[in-house]
Amino acid sequence: MGKYYNNFKKYSIIGIAFAVYEIFLLWLFIDTLGKSTLVSSILIIGSSTIFKFYIYVYSGMMKKNFLGYIIVLGAFYGTNVVLVWFFVEVLGFWASFSSIFLAIVFFILRFLAYDKLNLLKS
Repeated sequence: MGKYYNNFKKYSIIGIAFAVYEIFLLWLFIDTLGKSTLVSSILIIGSSTIFKFYIYVYSGMMKKNFLGYIIVLGAFYGTNVVLVWFFVEVLGFWASFSSIFLAIVFFILRFLAYDKLNLLKS
């Protein structure tokens, strides 16, 4: 249980740090420098995703299985898009509430998926 807690602690610290990093860079490139939203988002989120994987591996939290990592992320990102649409367009919830709620839920579920698919070091 101790290693599981330590992995979740590393996952949380790295995840929060990267979220702040991504938000800052998106603000800088899109709002301040006036760069394309699509191009900036793809470059920042894409490079951050790859970099975050190597930080997870280097921190001793995750095994070096990039394909497994990308499959889990892709599944959750796709599900997130569909559920945000469902919550906002079908159920009438606020987009900000839906996004924050799903980000928290998926943050925990992604960690559990990494564990269930044996991507975490034990």
